[in-house]
Amino acid sequence: IPKPIGIVLAGLCLVFAFLTFSVGAGLLSGVAGQLGGAINGAISKVSSQAPATMAPSGVALDTPVLDVAPNQGFTNQKQVQLTGSVPGAAVGKGGYLVRIFSVATDGKKSPVADIPVGLVSRFQSQALNLVEGPNAFVAALVSASGEGTSSSAVVYTLDTTPPQLAISSPANNSKQTSSSVHVTGKTDPNATVTIRNPQAPGGNPSSQVVGGDGRFDLTVSLVAGDNQIVVTATDQAGNPTTKTLTLKGNFGQLGVTLTANPDKIDIT
Repeated sequence: IPKPIGIVLAGLCLVFAFLTFSVGAGLLSGVAGQLGGAINGAISKVSSQAPATMAPSGVALDTPVLDVAPNQGFTNQKQVQLTGSVPGAAVGKGGYLVRIFSVATDGKKSPVADIPVGLVSRFQSQALNLVEGPNAFVAALVSASGEGTSSSAVVYTLDTTPPQLAISSPANNSKQTSSSVHVTGKTDPNATVTIRNPQAPGGNPSSQVVGGDGRFDLTVSLVAGDNQIVVTATDQAGNPTTKTLTLKGNFGQLGVTLTANPDKIDIT
């Protein structure tokens, strides 16, 4: 190739390479600019959204559910721990609380506990004090956006008074000629009455849940001699009252009489 032509070709190659580099850099810069703009837009969009700890304005919070009180709510314990569950939408989010309220007879609510919502749907309160008689509680979900609707109420009835127990028959220290006897009497409505005779074989107790009138009628086995019958009434809250009934088992005695008839005696 003649030298002049070679110089011209080399110059063209240099120009072509420069143009190629410039176009590539421009494309790369454009792509980078578009990518950066997208990232900045996403960041701006996220930062403009409300935080996850706050429910959207105007959207009602779901309602937690309190567990049903055991034993129909009757208890002789002066404190109780409430349990329940929160709506799934609130699980694992910060800033949500389950607020427990006590409810007076006039419907007035007073907050008694705040329980942070955790990573599971279940919750448990600290020990809450009870007063004698019915104690009603409700729960509501609370966030930075406000307080949700209250749950259905659960009622715990504190009863620390032992039940009354009166034995009508048989009379104490009376004699009984049968191997069993009916013991009747009266106690508090819906209480459970248990009777047993430790002196009887096995000494197994029998029991009866009384009705609204509180009356009971139970049968217990007797043995000859002294019988210490133990009668216990336990009310719905678990308070017991025990009485002992002493009965004398007298089932009669078998006797043998021997007589001699001289005309029948053989002396041989």
